[in-house]
Amino acid sequence: MGDVVRAYAELIARGLDIADGSVFIVASGRPRSIASLLADLRRHARVAFEVRVAPEWMRAPEIPVATGDAAIADVLEHARARLDRTGP
Repeated sequence: MGDVVRAYAELIARGLDIADGSVFIVASGRPRSIASLLADLRRHARVAFEVRVAPEWMRAPEIPVATGDAAIADVLEHARARLDRTGP
């Protein structure tokens, strides 16, 4: 199982224990372009789709490169610490 799938599975398994409004970022730590994400979506899609760019919505990138590194172990440790403080 991939790390991202494992992270989502762990979050789903703890769904009732997670406070409403909680935000989780699952990231690989490697930068990816929007074009590469679209290519992956297209490769896995069961129905062909067209991507249309609306020039009026385009703007210069404000952040040239953004990456995230959300280690699953850190998320689990945080959740476990919360459980230890509040009990089962």
